[in-house]
Amino acid sequence: MDETWTNVLELKEQDIDVIHVIYIEHLTHFTFEGLKRRLKIHPETLSRILVRLTDDEILEKTDNGYSLTTKGKQLLEQQNHQSTPARVPVLQSFVPPELSVDKIASDLKGKWFGSLRWLGYSVSEETVELKWITTNGEIIVSAVFTAGMLQIYSKAISETDFSARLSVSYQLMGYLTKLISKAENN
Repeated sequence: MDETWTNVLELKEQDIDVIHVIYIEHLTHFTFEGLKRRLKIHPETLSRILVRLTDDEILEKTDNGYSLTTKGKQLLEQQNHQSTPARVPVLQSFVPPELSVDKIASDLKGKWFGSLRWLGYSVSEETVELKWITTNGEIIVSAVFTAGMLQIYSKAISETDFSARLSVSYQLMGYLTKLISKAENN
Protein backbone atom coordinates (compact mmCIF):
# COMPACT_ATOMS: atom_id res chain seq x y z
CA MET A 1 0.00 0.00 0.00
CA ASP A 2 1.13 3.56 -0.65
CA GLU A 3 3.18 4.65 2.38
CA THR A 4 1.57 8.10 2.41
CA TRP A 5 -1.86 6.61 3.11
CA THR A 6 -0.44 4.43 5.87
CA ASN A 7 1.30 7.39 7.47
CA VAL A 8 -1.54 9.91 7.07
CA LEU A 9 -4.23 7.57 8.33
CA GLU A 10 -2.04 5.80 10.88
CA LEU A 11 -3.37 2.45 9.74
CA LYS A 12 -2.45 -0.57 11.80
CA GLU A 13 -1.32 -3.82 10.21
CA GLN A 14 -4.72 -5.44 10.79
CA ASP A 15 -6.47 -2.42 9.22
CA ILE A 16 -4.31 -2.92 6.15
CA ASP A 17 -5.18 -6.64 6.15
CA VAL A 18 -8.90 -5.80 6.04
CA ILE A 19 -8.38 -3.25 3.28
CA HIS A 20 -6.26 -5.76 1.36
CA VAL A 21 -8.99 -8.42 1.54
CA ILE A 22 -11.57 -5.91 0.34
CA TYR A 23 -9.21 -5.05 -2.50
CA ILE A 24 -8.35 -8.59 -3.63
CA GLU A 25 -11.96 -9.73 -3.36
CA HIS A 26 -13.14 -6.65 -5.30
CA LEU A 27 -15.84 -6.02 -2.72
CA THR A 28 -17.76 -2.78 -2.60
CA HIS A 29 -20.29 -4.14 -0.07
CA PHE A 30 -19.53 -6.85 2.48
CA THR A 31 -20.68 -8.26 5.77
CA PHE A 32 -19.04 -8.42 9.16
CA GLU A 33 -19.50 -12.20 9.32
CA GLY A 34 -18.08 -12.67 5.84
CA LEU A 35 -14.94 -10.70 6.66
CA LYS A 36 -14.58 -12.53 9.95
CA ARG A 37 -14.62 -15.87 8.13
CA ARG A 38 -12.35 -14.65 5.34
CA LEU A 39 -9.75 -13.19 7.70
CA LYS A 40 -10.22 -15.81 10.44
CA ILE A 41 -10.18 -12.98 12.94
CA HIS A 42 -11.80 -12.59 16.37
CA PRO A 43 -15.10 -10.64 16.21
CA GLU A 44 -14.01 -8.02 18.77
CA THR A 45 -10.78 -7.36 16.85
CA LEU A 46 -12.65 -7.03 13.57
CA SER A 47 -15.20 -4.74 15.21
CA ARG A 48 -12.43 -2.39 16.42
CA ILE A 49 -10.84 -2.39 12.95
CA LEU A 50 -14.15 -1.58 11.26
CA VAL A 51 -14.79 1.24 13.73
CA ARG A 52 -11.35 2.73 12.95
CA LEU A 53 -11.88 2.40 9.19
CA THR A 54 -15.34 3.94 9.53
CA ASP A 55 -13.95 6.79 11.65
CA ASP A 56 -11.26 7.34 8.98
CA GLU A 57 -14.09 7.47 6.40
CA ILE A 58 -12.68 4.54 4.42
CA LEU A 59 -15.80 2.49 5.14
CA GLU A 60 -19.38 3.29 6.01
CA LYS A 61 -21.98 1.09 7.65
CA THR A 62 -25.05 0.53 5.47
CA ASP A 63 -28.18 -1.60 5.48
CA ASN A 64 -26.20 -4.20 3.47
CA GLY A 65 -23.30 -4.35 5.92
CA TYR A 66 -20.28 -2.23 5.15
CA SER A 67 -19.46 -0.27 2.02
CA LEU A 68 -16.41 1.50 0.68
CA THR A 69 -16.56 5.29 0.69
CA THR A 70 -15.14 7.41 -2.11
CA LYS A 71 -12.04 7.86 0.02
CA GLY A 72 -11.84 4.08 0.47
CA LYS A 73 -12.13 3.49 -3.27
CA GLN A 74 -9.36 6.01 -3.92
CA LEU A 75 -7.20 4.22 -1.35
CA LEU A 76 -7.73 0.89 -3.06
CA GLU A 77 -7.01 2.34 -6.51
CA GLN A 78 -3.62 3.51 -5.23
CA GLN A 79 -2.76 0.15 -3.69
CA ASN A 80 -0.02 -1.89 -5.30
CA HIS A 81 -1.27 -4.82 -7.34
CA GLN A 82 -0.20 -7.94 -5.47
CA SER A 83 -0.72 -11.51 -6.50
CA THR A 84 -3.93 -13.05 -5.27
CA PRO A 85 -5.10 -16.64 -5.16
CA ALA A 86 -6.37 -17.58 -8.60
CA ARG A 87 -10.08 -17.84 -9.05
CA VAL A 88 -11.06 -20.64 -11.35
CA PRO A 89 -14.10 -20.54 -13.65
CA VAL A 90 -16.07 -23.65 -12.79
CA LEU A 91 -19.52 -23.28 -14.37
CA GLN A 92 -21.09 -21.07 -16.98
CA SER A 93 -24.68 -20.64 -18.12
CA PHE A 94 -26.91 -18.22 -19.95
CA VAL A 95 -29.44 -16.16 -18.04
CA PRO A 96 -32.86 -15.92 -19.71
CA PRO A 97 -33.10 -12.40 -21.19
CA GLU A 98 -36.51 -11.73 -19.62
CA LEU A 99 -35.06 -12.14 -16.10
CA SER A 100 -33.79 -9.13 -14.23
CA VAL A 101 -30.26 -9.63 -12.95
CA ASP A 102 -30.93 -6.89 -10.40
CA LYS A 103 -33.91 -8.89 -9.08
CA ILE A 104 -31.89 -12.11 -8.95
CA ALA A 105 -29.03 -10.31 -7.19
CA SER A 106 -31.46 -8.72 -4.73
CA ASP A 107 -32.92 -12.15 -3.94
CA LEU A 108 -29.43 -13.59 -3.38
CA LYS A 109 -27.91 -10.86 -1.22
CA GLY A 110 -27.38 -12.01 2.31
CA LYS A 111 -28.51 -15.60 1.68
CA TRP A 112 -26.84 -18.61 3.24
CA PHE A 113 -27.26 -22.13 1.94
CA GLY A 114 -25.52 -25.42 2.58
CA SER A 115 -21.96 -24.70 3.63
CA LEU A 116 -21.94 -21.26 1.97
CA ARG A 117 -22.16 -18.06 3.98
CA TRP A 118 -22.72 -14.60 2.48
CA LEU A 119 -19.56 -12.53 2.02
CA GLY A 120 -20.51 -9.51 -0.07
CA TYR A 121 -20.95 -8.10 -3.54
CA SER A 122 -19.79 -5.60 -6.13
CA VAL A 123 -21.76 -3.85 -8.84
CA SER A 124 -20.37 -2.06 -11.89
CA GLU A 125 -21.99 -0.90 -15.12
CA GLU A 126 -21.38 -4.26 -16.82
CA THR A 127 -21.16 -6.76 -13.97
CA VAL A 128 -22.84 -7.88 -10.77
CA GLU A 129 -20.66 -10.14 -8.63
CA LEU A 130 -21.95 -11.88 -5.51
CA LYS A 131 -19.66 -13.86 -3.18
CA TRP A 132 -19.99 -16.52 -0.53
CA ILE A 133 -17.41 -18.15 1.68
CA THR A 134 -17.53 -21.66 3.10
CA THR A 135 -18.16 -22.06 6.82
CA ASN A 136 -14.55 -23.15 7.31
CA GLY A 137 -13.30 -20.06 5.44
CA GLU A 138 -11.30 -22.10 2.93
CA ILE A 139 -13.19 -21.47 -0.32
CA ILE A 140 -14.79 -18.41 -1.86
CA VAL A 141 -17.35 -18.95 -4.57
CA SER A 142 -18.62 -16.15 -6.81
CA ALA A 143 -21.63 -15.72 -9.06
CA VAL A 144 -20.78 -13.23 -11.79
CA PHE A 145 -23.59 -11.89 -13.99
CA THR A 146 -22.54 -10.09 -17.15
CA ALA A 147 -24.11 -9.63 -20.60
CA GLY A 148 -26.72 -12.39 -20.25
CA MET A 149 -24.23 -14.83 -18.75
CA LEU A 150 -23.77 -16.37 -15.34
CA GLN A 151 -20.33 -17.60 -14.42
CA ILE A 152 -19.48 -19.39 -11.19
CA TYR A 153 -15.89 -19.04 -9.97
CA SER A 154 -14.17 -20.64 -7.00
CA LYS A 155 -11.04 -19.62 -5.19
CA ALA A 156 -9.16 -21.53 -2.51
CA ILE A 157 -7.94 -19.49 0.43
CA SER A 158 -5.93 -22.42 1.76
CA GLU A 159 -4.87 -25.73 0.28
CA THR A 160 -8.03 -27.53 -0.80
CA ASP A 161 -8.49 -30.01 -3.56
CA PHE A 162 -10.40 -29.01 -6.64
CA SER A 163 -13.27 -31.41 -5.89
CA ALA A 164 -14.20 -29.37 -2.79
CA ARG A 165 -14.22 -26.19 -4.88
CA LEU A 166 -16.31 -27.91 -7.53
CA SER A 167 -18.76 -29.20 -4.92
CA VAL A 168 -19.52 -25.75 -3.45
CA SER A 169 -19.77 -24.30 -6.98
CA TYR A 170 -22.44 -26.87 -7.84
CA GLN A 171 -24.15 -26.11 -4.53
CA LEU A 172 -24.38 -22.46 -5.55
CA MET A 173 -25.50 -23.33 -9.09
CA GLY A 174 -28.26 -25.56 -7.71
CA TYR A 175 -29.58 -22.72 -5.58
CA LEU A 176 -29.37 -20.28 -8.48
CA THR A 177 -31.19 -22.69 -10.78
CA LYS A 178 -34.07 -22.98 -8.29
CA LEU A 179 -34.22 -19.21 -7.92
CA ILE A 180 -34.19 -18.61 -11.69
CA SER A 181 -36.84 -21.31 -12.28
CA LYS A 182 -39.04 -19.76 -9.62
CA ALA A 183 -38.61 -16.30 -11.20
CA GLU A 184 -39.46 -17.67 -14.66
CA ASN A 185 -42.68 -19.26 -13.35
CA ASN A 186 -43.88 -16.03 -11.73
